[in-house]
Amino acid sequence: MTWVAADPDGDPLAYSVQYSPDKGQTWVAIGVNLADSGLIINTANLPGGQAALVRVTATDGFNSTEATSPGTFTVDSHAPDVYIGSPDNGITLTQGEPVVLHAYGTDVEDGPLPADAFDWTSSLDGALDPGDLIIVDSLSAGTHDLTLTGRDADGNTATYSVQVT
Repeated sequence: MTWVAADPDGDPLAYSVQYSPDKGQTWVAIGVNLADSGLIINTANLPGGQAALVRVTATDGFNSTEATSPGTFTVDSHAPDVYIGSPDNGITLTQGEPVVLHAYGTDVEDGPLPADAFDWTSSLDGALDPGDLIIVDSLSAGTHDLTLTGRDADGNTATYSVQVT
């Protein structure tokens, strides 16, 4: 995005850019103390919203002014990022011993995902218990693709898999 600003007495200007996903109810800084009158914005890092706005504040160090985008726009909500903390990919386990499955995830809109946002499956044993920290009494013999599915409040999902033997 770009903008145009000028100082009547020619002082250099510094800019701050803020983003709102909710028509100005909340604002997040996406650029601070910028010297250029433009900014490349990656919307993958912004919370989704159906009534998004951008606001630019210009200052010469003494006086400041701001302008807000004239209309709202939409930024699609994003799938969460999910990861398996345990077990490690490629690990060999001893059959009959418990296996700890640990998940964690975050979402641009929701922040950290709650425990009930995670589901586990095994390519050999099927659906496992849900949760961010579970103990499986024993996996059947063989090579398993353990898949974690994380779900955010908007229903968007993401998966992460590890293979264990």
